[in-house]
Amino acid sequence: MQKQDCFLVGTIFKLHGYKGDVKIYNEDDIPFDFNVIDFFLIELNNELVPFFITQARTTKPHKILVKFEDVTSGEEAKKLLKKNVYLQKIHLPKNAE
Repeated sequence: MQKQDCFLVGTIFKLHGYKGDVKIYNEDDIPFDFNVIDFFLIELNNELVPFFITQARTTKPHKILVKFEDVTSGEEAKKLLKKNVYLQKIHLPKNAE
């Protein structure tokens, strides 16, 4: 996946609990329909890597709580802290363009 085919959602800024849940700061507070989003793309070593979503919901303005399929501990989640999070442009709501 190329960055030009995606848009920046925000940054993983905090861990939530000890089972690997993370919080994403949604820069522009874009509303998403998490029923149609299967994965977020996280920038690791200048590459966009898909992380499949088990659960996701907006908790407060600008904040998304996410549980990723393969991140099951706080130690694994710590590796994602301060990483940029992207989505494919097809998930950008029409009113947010």
